[in-house]
Amino acid sequence: MDYTGNYGFEGLGMGFWLFTLVIALFMLIANWKMVAKSGQPGIAVIIPIWNVIVQVKMAGFSGWYFLFYLIPGVNVIFAIIVIIRTCKAFGKDGLYAILYILFPYIVIPVLGYGSADWDEARI
Repeated sequence: MDYTGNYGFEGLGMGFWLFTLVIALFMLIANWKMVAKSGQPGIAVIIPIWNVIVQVKMAGFSGWYFLFYLIPGVNVIFAIIVIIRTCKAFGKDGLYAILYILFPYIVIPVLGYGSADWDEARI
């Protein structure tokens, strides 16, 4: 007899990792499409630090403003400002920015895969 204590749940862990991988790939492609709509290179999504610089540029700031993310406390406020300005560039209002903060796994695919167009003049 086998008394390892798994009780038939061995596949549960593999299923979890497969589900996580599928969601991560879905979000990666959605982010890629969202960044590409802004005219920035989509490959920036997967390269650390450059992805933050591109996100700050999408919000209409200079790339050097990414340094605000290194200051504790300021980084949270600045991230909210970047999200609000990014939503405005896509033609969405402040309520949409709140939804972006609370439910990014829903809002980012809507912006990336949806029909929302990016326009820097809206910022």
